[in-house]
Amino acid sequence: MRPVLTTWLEENADKAKQRAKETAELQAEINKLQKVLVEKLKLRDARYECGWNIEHYRGCLKTLERLANTHLAEMAPLRDRIVVFAPFTGVSLEGHVMLFTGDVLNNWIDFIKNIPHHDTYLKVVPIYEQTLSQVLRGIQIGRRKFMPKTQARGYANYLMKVTTSLGDYLGKQKYPKNWPETLHEFTIVVESEAGPLMVSPTGQFITPATCPGLILVDFISQNMQSSRELMNKYAEDKHIEQELMDECMEHLRLQSLTKDDAVTPDKMIVALRDLSQMQLPHLEQVKLHITNYYSVLTDGVVCIPWDSMQR
Repeated sequence: MRPVLTTWLEENADKAKQRAKETAELQAEINKLQKVLVEKLKLRDARYECGWNIEHYRGCLKTLERLANTHLAEMAPLRDRIVVFAPFTGVSLEGHVMLFTGDVLNNWIDFIKNIPHHDTYLKVVPIYEQTLSQVLRGIQIGRRKFMPKTQARGYANYLMKVTTSLGDYLGKQKYPKNWPETLHEFTIVVESEAGPLMVSPTGQFITPATCPGLILVDFISQNMQSSRELMNKYAEDKHIEQELMDECMEHLRLQSLTKDDAVTPDKMIVALRDLSQMQLPHLEQVKLHITNYYSVLTDGVVCIPWDSMQR
């Protein structure tokens, strides 16, 4: 049985504030170390997207500091890049250098040396995206709004597979007559080989790289209208979500208000509307994170489920 929000906050608010106080010194150390590394390696930024606590982030920075002190020359490819400590090692579609926190030092060194090789894939991605767009009547090629980081190398291969499948389709038949002249209003996202064929909550067509052209064309035909409706709803929800976030920040006197990527705007709106109707003095100056579970993180962030008042 899930706890009642107000009761849970009463029981955990003091713990959250104490943890936040205890980690303030650690955060200051991390900020200092991060600044030193950014300057020494001439990075654009260093970030942490691994879901672990900030002590783990300090460990990652210490490891990178060790590399900077012992292998500075080999770190040259990091210059003017954003380094992200992440669940995998590679170059992301945004061009960020992702370093898996579970890798040994030698793996990091070998990968960093080979960043120029990985960048070659990054450079061809826009070409592959443009090619797919041209084949599919000018459709926009998107990245899923709530998806994990993807490596450029794998993504380039996915794009090529979908383009080839559609080319095979067009070699045998034309697109349906009821299709508009252009699909520019729509967006397609190409994901891994084993992903689902679906319309996302944001109205994007999501396709696995291995989807046959015939099935993909048929799916788009059947879902154009629902895609339009979802796109419109998402645009409206994003606007409402931001307004409610601003209101809740002020109403509850929060230090910060964030959410998991998995909490889509419609879910966040439910949470924010519920919170805005409540008097929750225990949340004053607390870092609140909307997610799917109750927890107090080691750095004092308070996590509550988006539907905490719906059950």
